[in-house]
Amino acid sequence: MTSLQNENKNKKNQVIAFAATGAIMTGLFAGSTVLYVDNGQLKAENAEKVQQIESLETIGKKLKSDLQQINEELSSMQGRNKELDRLLVSAKEDINGKSKKITLLIKDNASLKKVQKQVAELKKVKSGYFSKIKELEERLGLLSSQNDELRRDNESLQDKLDDLSARYSEMERKVEIASVLRVEKATTLGFKKVKSGKLIKNSNAGKVDRLTFSFDLVENKVAEKGTKTIYARVINPNGETLPAPASESGTFNNSDNNISLPYSVSKEVNYNNENLKVEMSYDFAEDKNAKGLYKVEFYCDGFYCGSSQIRLK
Repeated sequence: MTSLQNENKNKKNQVIAFAATGAIMTGLFAGSTVLYVDNGQLKAENAEKVQQIESLETIGKKLKSDLQQINEELSSMQGRNKELDRLLVSAKEDINGKSKKITLLIKDNASLKKVQKQVAELKKVKSGYFSKIKELEERLGLLSSQNDELRRDNESLQDKLDDLSARYSEMERKVEIASVLRVEKATTLGFKKVKSGKLIKNSNAGKVDRLTFSFDLVENKVAEKGTKTIYARVINPNGETLPAPASESGTFNNSDNNISLPYSVSKEVNYNNENLKVEMSYDFAEDKNAKGLYKVEFYCDGFYCGSSQIRLK
């Protein structure tokens, strides 16, 4: 082989070597590029996942805070009205139910889009309930205002009624007082009963067996007609009311003071709104009576209507 042929062969080999080297370098560069692209994409995906997790955590924290505020606000409205209370219970159940669903999605690392959709629905539910609550409160406020007005009217009417009732009671009392029967020309005499049974007038304390009372029930056109019970209280010098016979109750109701008073003797009479003469008597239970002034008080229909007195020596 000539030297010229050897030189051409060497050149040819060099060209082949350069070509092979270039191909290898090109392949290495291409592989490096692929590795670089894959690594960058992975970093981007990781960054997106981290951002999603952080977003979910932020949503979870805000959800917890908002839910607590909503429950406190709903609780503060309770107790005003039964209808409102029922609406508040329903609102709490629905809002808390939606919140739990979102919390579970966050724990399961659901997609941010899915969680945000549920949050939007929760806001919609909350907004709907609060609109209903506001509308109901406005209606209740109107009713409350109407109730206040009715209450004021009722109080005004009650005041007028009380005033009329008081005036009526006053008039009724005046009529009652006007209808009280009055005793006039009342006298009291003492008598001693002799063996023959005859009663002889006497004013000796040790000898008097009976006191007789006579008086007029004067005419009164306001008083009711019919049977009247006259009560006589015989009060001895010691201020004691002499007892009634065992056959009688011994007490009556004093309408002036609404208290029970003892009496000594009673008698029923038929009163016809005209002047009526009445006689009554009281028999002493003891043989010896105290000396002094004996006062006799007369009552009819529970009211005091007159008196008389006698002094026994």
